[in-house]
Amino acid sequence: MVNSPAISPGTRKRLSRIRRRAIPEVCEAYENGAISARMADTLLYLPAEEQAAELERRLSAAKARERKHQLVAAVIRSYLKELGERKVNLDELSKTIRAALGNDC
Repeated sequence: MVNSPAISPGTRKRLSRIRRRAIPEVCEAYENGAISARMADTLLYLPAEEQAAELERRLSAAKARERKHQLVAAVIRSYLKELGERKVNLDELSKTIRAALGNDC
């Protein structure tokens, strides 16, 4: 856990709670930057089994969001590349993005 002089007393207290009470997976996710100190602090109030399940659920949701963002960015880049000199048609672009996302919209 990071212990910097620039950290506020409240954050220092939160980090101490995380070190003492969170399961190792939550501590590791925080140290790797996968979750924030606030999220880790929220998770530590759950029973150990629920901490692991909730951590996995939140990490999976974050990965799904990231995949969706990457897909949308790729569709926009492709659309703009094909566009050439024509004007951007936002309705067409919106339909293209929705089609790429399928039922995830």
